[in-house]
Amino acid sequence: MTLTDDFAPMEGEEQEEQSPYPSAFGITFTPMIGGILLGIAGLGGAIAIFIYLIQPAQQELADLKEQVNNRDQERQRLEQAQQEIASLRSELQTAQTQRQEVLRLFSGEESLNTLLVSLNQQIQQGGELLSYTPPEGEPATITDSSWGPAVNDLLKRQTISLEIAAPFEATLNILRDLERLQTLLVVKNLDTQVSNQENRIINSQGQIVVQGQPLLTTTFDLEILLPVSQEELAEQQASQQQDGEEGEDGEQEGQQN
Repeated sequence: MTLTDDFAPMEGEEQEEQSPYPSAFGITFTPMIGGILLGIAGLGGAIAIFIYLIQPAQQELADLKEQVNNRDQERQRLEQAQQEIASLRSELQTAQTQRQEVLRLFSGEESLNTLLVSLNQQIQQGGELLSYTPPEGEPATITDSSWGPAVNDLLKRQTISLEIAAPFEATLNILRDLERLQTLLVVKNLDTQVSNQENRIINSQGQIVVQGQPLLTTTFDLEILLPVSQEELAEQQASQQQDGEEGEDGEQEGQQN
């Protein structure tokens, strides 16, 4: 028996070959498997970066864009509101100017005495003033929309009653002359009665001759329209503004309750 025979491998014995790659949990990490695992790890890291860094930044950017858009809309609304305010102020100024021009067409309270003298003179020129009922108290502010709601609190009125006697033509002239007065007058409750009729007689030549003229007795009321004074207008505006502020305060208290 030689020496080499003593070291010869035993028959049936399996030699285990050791792998050059690391292994764990029964898995050998070959280059392919390692590459797959690294790819999965990189994908997870990318997802984590997107979720925790990129997505919040995108949301913040979207919020900033929304804020910018909202501010642009607010700026546009503000500019539009300023334009509307300027337009309303212009319309208000125009309305105030027109109102002042209209109110100048009316005479003031100081002209009432002059008006009564003018009325008496015109009546005496063509007829006779039978009775006169002077106005009672001070002129009353119009608030009942009898002349339209637009003139409420802007005009005042005072009424006088007259009874005159004059021929038909003279009566017609008197009523026409009233329209020419500077003060705005409105004739109401006009009533005319024939108090003295004309006489028709036949003269010696057989012709019909009219003697005298029919005399008319006319009663009517004169409603005198006067503008309110600037002081009264200022008081009305201050009162309306105060009422509006009190109304807004009441609404706010109701909402809070």
